[in-house]
Amino acid sequence: MGSSTAENYFEELQALYENLGGALEVRPGNPCGTCNLCCTTEELDQHNVTALELDYLESKVGSEKTDRFLLFLARDPEQTVCPHYENGCTVYEHRPYSCRIFGHYRRQGTALPEVCVFKGQEEIFSRQNYAQKVPEADNLTQLSRRYWPYRMRRREVQASTLFQAAGVDPTLAQALELVAREEHESAVELALSEEVSDPFSQYCQALILEQAGRPDLACSVLIDALHDTPKSADLWYRLGSAFLVMGRLENSQRAFSRATTFDSRFAQAWGMLGLCLYQNGQRQEAQNAMEKAVELEGEDGRFFHYLHLFE
Repeated sequence: MGSSTAENYFEELQALYENLGGALEVRPGNPCGTCNLCCTTEELDQHNVTALELDYLESKVGSEKTDRFLLFLARDPEQTVCPHYENGCTVYEHRPYSCRIFGHYRRQGTALPEVCVFKGQEEIFSRQNYAQKVPEADNLTQLSRRYWPYRMRRREVQASTLFQAAGVDPTLAQALELVAREEHESAVELALSEEVSDPFSQYCQALILEQAGRPDLACSVLIDALHDTPKSADLWYRLGSAFLVMGRLENSQRAFSRATTFDSRFAQAWGMLGLCLYQNGQRQEAQNAMEKAVELEGEDGRFFHYLHLFE
């Protein structure tokens, strides 16, 4: 990911924050007190932060605090207080969107802490009207989706948090639920009913199609996405997986290789490349790729046990 690309997105995010500030200033209510309950896992049950905002924060405070912040978002029992809270918010100027609307807007089914100074003054929004009701919500979703192919790759344990935070299209989210219920034909029909053009949504669409037993359609979606975003390691990795399901080993190997080219620290891509190379009889190359995967993932990762095959 080029720094200039990231900086351009960060500037757009800063402008969005400024617009949001203007929209919230006209709302009544006192500034937050010092109770800090919204900065703990004890009281704050929902706190969505986009991958773009995480990378933006990391550019301001470094990776160590960002990694701890991800643990906080994942509700890890070892990180029950936001690491950016130290007698007050230490990143207030750069705080995420969800922190900025806290108290002004509340998701239906959640509650503000009893001592919150905003209690009773907030507007309630639902999943259905979130984009229309909350200022800049739709703009943030679209911006984070556009940023998705360029985001910094993080450890696999953090992937689910980042994936959820990017904001899956509601129709695709329903299709994912159909896949989980093994209603594959309906999932395919619903996934294809949605015209998507941003790379994140295309990735989700392809994942649904692949899991619903149509890797051929998944490949078509991914190839289309790669025309516009040819340097996305995630899209190449997904394409390699779809080709592998179809038994097209050579195509799969090339796709995984491209993923490692565009993200040299993509442990999963190195591991899958190693398995493809091994099946193609390229034992030394396979061992080199698998060693790289283990180096990045650690000996407790899923690829470590494959190494003995290449000795």
